[in-house]
Amino acid sequence: MSCFQVYTGREAGQEQGLAHRVVKDLVEPFHHTGMRVYMGNFCTGVPLLRDLEVCGMVRSNRKFLPADLLPKKVQLQKHEYKTAQAGHLTFSVWLDTSRHS
Repeated sequence: MSCFQVYTGREAGQEQGLAHRVVKDLVEPFHHTGMRVYMGNFCTGVPLLRDLEVCGMVRSNRKFLPADLLPKKVQLQKHEYKTAQAGHLTFSVWLDTSRHS
């Protein structure tokens, strides 16, 4: 099992991007083991969540998010949340106290 990768340049046929490929390769040993992978929002996007069936945070400016949860369309009160579903994925957006002005 490889716990690191040396970047040697762009790979032919790389469709999803470098971060997508690296994360997918690193979690491959855990696929179909019953373990759950949780990820932060640095390299997480909707295609990666779909491919890996993991749980993670996604930045609000990522492509393929449900339109009704994008920041320009959501007006939330303090401690309020909304959810939306896209295929097998469920998305949530919330307003915690640190963002309330």
